[in-house]
Amino acid sequence: MHTPIRHALAIAALALATQASAQVTIYENNGFSGRSFTTERPVRNLDRYGYNDRASSVLVSRGRWEVCEDAGFRGRCVVLRQGSYPSLRAMGLNDRVSSVRAVGRDARIEDDRYAPEPIVTQDYRRRRDERLFQAEVTDVRVFTGRTSMGVRGIALAENDTLISLAILRHVEATSDERSAYFKMRRAVAGEVVAEEPADADGEETTGSLQLSQERYAEMSAQEQVVLTVSVNGYGKRTSSYEYRTTGRGGKGIVAMSVNNRNGKLVASFPVEHSDQIMLVTDKGQLIRCPVEDIRIAGRSTQGVIVFDTAEDEHVVSVEHIGDDGENGENGNGG
Repeated sequence: MHTPIRHALAIAALALATQASAQVTIYENNGFSGRSFTTERPVRNLDRYGYNDRASSVLVSRGRWEVCEDAGFRGRCVVLRQGSYPSLRAMGLNDRVSSVRAVGRDARIEDDRYAPEPIVTQDYRRRRDERLFQAEVTDVRVFTGRTSMGVRGIALAENDTLISLAILRHVEATSDERSAYFKMRRAVAGEVVAEEPADADGEETTGSLQLSQERYAEMSAQEQVVLTVSVNGYGKRTSSYEYRTTGRGGKGIVAMSVNNRNGKLVASFPVEHSDQIMLVTDKGQLIRCPVEDIRIAGRSTQGVIVFDTAEDEHVVSVEHIGDDGENGENGNGG
């Protein structure tokens, strides 16, 4: 076989091997929701597939991928490592990706071309010829049986009742970092950055910390939003960073103002921007509305009207509906 032909075949084989070992999925909305497009091959123009300037979050399943603003891998390009990118907004690529391609295993990439570190995703499926073994869990307290008393999670006041429970991602961030993040996010959104009045549950901060672009992007990618709804139909969304981590058995912190206007709380759980919620009242009325219509506000604020209830009517149940139309795992109610 002629040498040029051998070289051409070798290059083709290398390209196919790179493609086979790389996979990326882009999503229309933040948090891996909405329509999605998966590819293992380079795409010079996403417009051919109806995804030009539509990517808001990305999941890199295998390999490294270069995403570019313009077709043909031109314009500003960023390299994404394997992992989850719940939002492209912080890196300036939200709804601005036009072409994608895998980066070869041996390709050397300058540090400044990489996006901030992603949320690492693990594939726990058993592979062929892979041994499976059981490991002990040492950090979880095990009780003798289902009738065990358990341990105190929160110290309730005399007339308090536990209404919901949800699991949030843990993000290592100091109080100064969270405060600086909120100021930077408001500045990015074009809002007036003003000092907010401190509440009784607030953390002490120096107010002098400046976040780097990398740290801001990292915190933005891991931020969650918590929806809280009251029995009188008021609700709000609040950043998970406003809920500081406290020790087990504590009294907790204010989630939303409880007063004559709002009434008591009926539900609180994390939501995505593209989700919807369904509320039901004790008079048999029901409403379904998008989460994006509910404004993001501070932790101890009053919220806005979500369900305009009658004077003697109260919300008794709130159900989370994911982007796929199925009931979510965090629905709450009375």
